[in-house]
Amino acid sequence: MKKIIAIFLFSSLLSCSMQEEYVTCENGYGYLYKNDKEIVCPFYIQKGIAITDSNGIKKNLWIDYEGGVTVLDSNVDEYFPLKRRNSPYTYKIKISGLKKYFTEEQYTVNLWTADDNFRACGESREFTFYKVAESIDSVEYVSRRNRDGQYLFFAQKEMPSYDWYHVLKVCDKRQYLIGEIKE
Repeated sequence: MKKIIAIFLFSSLLSCSMQEEYVTCENGYGYLYKNDKEIVCPFYIQKGIAITDSNGIKKNLWIDYEGGVTVLDSNVDEYFPLKRRNSPYTYKIKISGLKKYFTEEQYTVNLWTADDNFRACGESREFTFYKVAESIDSVEYVSRRNRDGQYLFFAQKEMPSYDWYHVLKVCDKRQYLIGEIKE
């Protein structure tokens, strides 16, 4: 009987400690590290679409994008993104997570892409994420709000970033977004 109780206590402690360090979500992709916790799939790529309202006014709406992203070719000029501010190559990143883990109005995140073995594909870039929505138990942040923050481009090579955008180098095959919140 003592063995059964000991095994039960040990397995309960082990499962509790694993739950505290491993936080999952239902949608999105990638990994975000905050206070030694791994938050799985908090990232959403957002793509801008142009819509015309009933008054004939064009507006840009950002939606969660599930298709493959456009990757800038290795032959493009170093400052090619400067010419493509409103192009289909331009993305925003959204973070969605549980309110108990995200309590600040904004976070600074070092973000990079990694391959299947979680090796970095290129240099990390520092993004500021701004809170844009909150519900009873969840919260959303975006990498660009109004005139603040950065857009994102993906490229086959390392490219310089500018004040309004960052470029992340992608791997040849499938890649993951990995971020670490700066404390």
